[in-house]
Amino acid sequence: MAEEGVVRWGILGAGNIARRFASSLSNVEAAELVALSCRSADKAQDFAKEHGIAPSGALSDESLGRPGAAHEALLADPSVDAVYLSLPHALHHDWAIRALRAGKAVLCEKPACLGVEEAADVARVARECGSLFMEGMKARFTPCYRTVRELVDKGEIGDVVRVETILCNDMRELVRSGKTYHSNPVGGRGAPRLRHLLRELAR
Repeated sequence: MAEEGVVRWGILGAGNIARRFASSLSNVEAAELVALSCRSADKAQDFAKEHGIAPSGALSDESLGRPGAAHEALLADPSVDAVYLSLPHALHHDWAIRALRAGKAVLCEKPACLGVEEAADVARVARECGSLFMEGMKARFTPCYRTVRELVDKGEIGDVVRVETILCNDMRELVRSGKTYHSNPVGGRGAPRLRHLLRELAR
């Protein structure tokens, strides 16, 4: 039985970003990580040991004998209040909808969906179910963002008529290595153009 006010989390997917999320979650007082689902039994057990999940919360398709069974079992678990969805991008839409329909709040890794139609679909289901769906855009919660928002709301910088932003990362070596999904991004109408751009940047 969870303490009152504590959100019990499950994670769909056990990749690097899921491990980063689990490590960060350990610093949140009103949160408890109770379950993890992935394909490999060994990976699920290792993840559970590393992040303090009980063995019963380490769910794998391998152990349950069917692709997708681990994620389904996690979503059916009444001890899970919210899920962090860290699956490959092309799976976000379907599993977000399944999680929402299972009554779970969903925090989805970026990008939330692969297109406008998928995003509208997820938003519609979230409203119908009365469940929270949120993309993991952490920049909205940084101190800098809050300060800028406060200045804008107070009118201290005048009327905002245009905003331009740039995010700069030197990812050439990582893209060249082929060890990241950035080397072969999946889905969306912009994917072929993005692949071309990334190849050009990696030269």
